Amino acid sequence: MTHDEVREHILDADTLFVAYERDKPVGFAGIVEQTDTSFYFSAAVVDPEKRKSGLYKELTRLRLDMAISEGGKDINTRTQNPIVEKTIQDILEDMIAVGKINGYSVSHSYKPAVFGRLLTNDIPKSGNQRLDEAYSTLDYTRGDAFLINFSLSLPVGRRYTGGCLW
Repeated sequence: MTHDEVREHILDADTLFVAYERDKPVGFAGIVEQTDTSFYFSAAVVDPEKRKSGLYKELTRLRLDMAISEGGKDINTRTQNPIVEKTIQDILEDMIAVGKINGYSVSHSYKPAVFGRLLTNDIPKSGNQRLDEAYSTLDYTRGDAFLINFSLSLPVGRRYTGGCLW
């Protein structure tokens, strides 16, 4: 992403999670409250030297924790990177396993030329054949992307607060 693109996404974010190492920012991820039950995951960027360290997953987990703790049932994001979708799905599966959510469904809307270019240096791959095949239909040079909605089923009568259900 360019500095202007980062700045644009930061300004859009209601909440911005920033990871630091030795007083230097090494990653950030934004979240915007769209409605009482709907949240949008805006840009997330991790320093290239910190990729594959789990930092992106942790920043995404923080955003999911926040959205769910505030009653979020719909999580929306726009991406051309299957790793983004896979990471969110992996975290949601972890949350199902420990009872933080009951389940979820995913829907996609194709958005042609929304970014105007490929946002990463290389075409990203998630390692998940189904996802990678779906994303291979995008025209990355044009900046195609998917708008993705994760519709969550939350436990009834309990509110998730990031660490426990009560």
